[in-house]
Amino acid sequence: MFKQFSTTLTLLALVLTTSACTMSLDRFGEIVSPSTGGDDQTPTVTVIKGSFPLGQPAFNLRNKSFLSAAPGNKFVSASMFEHQIYVFTAEGKQLRSINLPAASKWPAGDIGCLGVDSTGLIYVGLIERDSGGVAVREYIQTYNLEGVSQGVFKEFVQEGGTFPSAQDIAFDSSDNVYLALNYFYQIRKYHKTTGAQMAAYGAGTSGNADGEFWGNTKFTLDSAGNGCIKQRG
Repeated sequence: MFKQFSTTLTLLALVLTTSACTMSLDRFGEIVSPSTGGDDQTPTVTVIKGSFPLGQPAFNLRNKSFLSAAPGNKFVSASMFEHQIYVFTAEGKQLRSINLPAASKWPAGDIGCLGVDSTGLIYVGLIERDSGGVAVREYIQTYNLEGVSQGVFKEFVQEGGTFPSAQDIAFDSSDNVYLALNYFYQIRKYHKTTGAQMAAYGAGTSGNADGEFWGNTKFTLDSAGNGCIKQRG
């Protein structure tokens, strides 16, 4: 589990490795080796070539934005410009689209993050701005996989005159919610039912010292609730 910060950063920086991992080929298609990509002709590289039913297009950019796995062999994504959430089968067939609140539509608003918990509850971070482009509301809206709104999970308040700008979302084994709050420089844990804050990880200041975050924070949790972060600065 994430541990509370004091003077030492206990989150491990995400390191990209070539360690072994597995993929379900019935979901991702056939193995093709060596790579035929234009940027890597290394004979030992193995890539996954998608295989989709006749007449069904593969996942494209519209399908991939904010892409998250969901129960029942489904995937969920969102389109900032069309301002919708999409639910797909593993083969890429669109099951439904979900309209998001008009007040958060680009360019007056924005989608900040999207995640799906183990029950199929969709969490989407939304931002609403005034005519000058200043954020006036930030919140986490929820939907089920049938597209029915389940209400607002978290309504954010400003701290020091600033909204948090939630950039990433993850869930532990109990479906408690972890949010990377870009302008609060922390990852915070919230109770899955009440939305109450349970913990905060990070010094709350920007920088590259122990306990500080910098850039757009992305993170993940393992099955035991241990966290790794990846940052862009």
